[in-house]
Amino acid sequence: MDPMAPIAGVSLEQYATLCVAMADTGEDKAAQARIAAEHGVDEASWNEAMTGWTARMQDPALQGKVSHAFVPLFQAAQAAKRGGKEPETLEIYAKVVAGCMHERDAAGNKPEPHTVFGRYGHTQASWNEVTAYWAPKTMDPADPTHPKFAQLLQDEADRILGIDRNAPEPDEDEDDADADASQEAPAASAPADDGVVGMLMGFVRKLVG
Repeated sequence: MDPMAPIAGVSLEQYATLCVAMADTGEDKAAQARIAAEHGVDEASWNEAMTGWTARMQDPALQGKVSHAFVPLFQAAQAAKRGGKEPETLEIYAKVVAGCMHERDAAGNKPEPHTVFGRYGHTQASWNEVTAYWAPKTMDPADPTHPKFAQLLQDEADRILGIDRNAPEPDEDEDDADADASQEAPAASAPADDGVVGMLMGFVRKLVG
């Protein structure tokens, strides 16, 4: 069997387009069926395609072949839906990443990610799109976005931690705690790669689960 063969007449590319179109439907199956119909896919075919493509993506025997083919199709469908524009600015992406890394409440707890990206009007689905767009760029040392993001991330970390890198160096006999504080912010770098493929697969599984 060809793992890329259409399921119930739905190709992997069309499946990706439908997943993007349904991104804001949550668990509203009626809304998903309506969107599928608008794209020429009846409810029964959509359900069969959804189940079949999900199974192929999760099939260990296929070694991720289908899921890795799905990701660029999914991202292309997202780009088409937003007219080729960025889903969010790099500056906001850096603010959210730094906020999730460095913010703490009075008890010393990190914030829930949705409370950070929610400040900028994003849902989990829309933030997944932002991450899928910016993460590969910011993690690629050859991409011009990489150093710009690193600096934005450092600047926002300094702001959150109250670090002034232009302040004069303290005298050696001053309180050591002041010197230690200047080391709290990490070196400017992109966030660790949690796997864009895995993140998108989690999003799709939640959508069609």
